[in-house]
Amino acid sequence: MVLLLCLSAAARAAAGDRVSSLERRVGTVEVRVGALEKRVTRLEESRAVSALRASGPAARAQTAEPIAVTLLKKEELIGQERAGIRLQLEFRNLASRDLVAFSGILVFRNEKGAVIWTKPFAYSEPFAAGHRLQAAVGLLTNEPKTYLKFVKAKTVTATFVKQEVYEQ
Repeated sequence: MVLLLCLSAAARAAAGDRVSSLERRVGTVEVRVGALEKRVTRLEESRAVSALRASGPAARAQTAEPIAVTLLKKEELIGQERAGIRLQLEFRNLASRDLVAFSGILVFRNEKGAVIWTKPFAYSEPFAAGHRLQAAVGLLTNEPKTYLKFVKAKTVTATFVKQEVYEQ
């Protein structure tokens, strides 16, 4: 009977080791997938920007700043392992012509006008004149200073600078 209890205790300990080992492996895979997602996003953005540049300066719109951006909502997201902020943006095509694509830099400022964060942004889908589109930009806690600036800011405004637009 004592031998049977010792065996069952050893079996439970081995099963616990397998579960913790499995949890470690799942955690490692999640980290790798996150890094891969970042790499793919960077590659997609760089390809979109290079495609825009390849279309040449003749395709650029004549308006100085044909794209306007408005920050619709700042939403704090808190998960089990990560936290972040999702910024809902609305872009408006102020140009008199349809656009094939556009790119530029999003600049986020606090209520005092100080720059909180800048982020390159590219969009490579048709965008009709006078239309609006909504997009979300995320910021995770892997950039803690920027994340805390967003959390502390009472109001945040967004602007879109260094715009490059491409007409049909």
